[in-house]
Amino acid sequence: MSARCLLGAAGVIAMLAAAPAHAGRSCEEHPVTQAALVIVPPQKIAAKLGEILRDPATLHGLHGSHYSMVAYPFSTRYQNSNQWVLEVLASAEATDFRIRTREQAQSWLKMAGYTPTEMHIGPLTRLGGRVFKANIAFDDHPNALRFSDRINAVTVDSMLAFLRGREDGWRVQELKGRR
Repeated sequence: MSARCLLGAAGVIAMLAAAPAHAGRSCEEHPVTQAALVIVPPQKIAAKLGEILRDPATLHGLHGSHYSMVAYPFSTRYQNSNQWVLEVLASAEATDFRIRTREQAQSWLKMAGYTPTEMHIGPLTRLGGRVFKANIAFDDHPNALRFSDRINAVTVDSMLAFLRGREDGWRVQELKGRR
């Protein structure tokens, strides 16, 4: 699970819309829901994932130093927590070459058919999110998408859809919490 929190599209939009009221508060302090997902990789991928998690150079190459809750999935300017998880999982899934950088992970994800969650967020909500939240930026999104109010991000929903569609034997267990 993500170190910060796992948000679906509705959660991201709710956090942006509430930005002025919750300025400076993280998603841990104002969770959308208190639940957890346990994502169990197939044995072959789990073994490779273990190698990657013990390799500081690869982990460093897959970590973005600038955070945005709504980071564009195919840009390295920012990274969100779910995106880091997905890029690490991509490096474990790739069998044809070794992934050591975010650029390589994103290329592999595109090739493998990953589709980010697309949220429709208007300009005033984007402005409010950017002005009142230090961890929100939209300048990494392509202008054609951003100026048509289409914001793409790695969310739990898109990550799960991708992993479930892999047909590799990923198992997902939701631990239900309370709202």
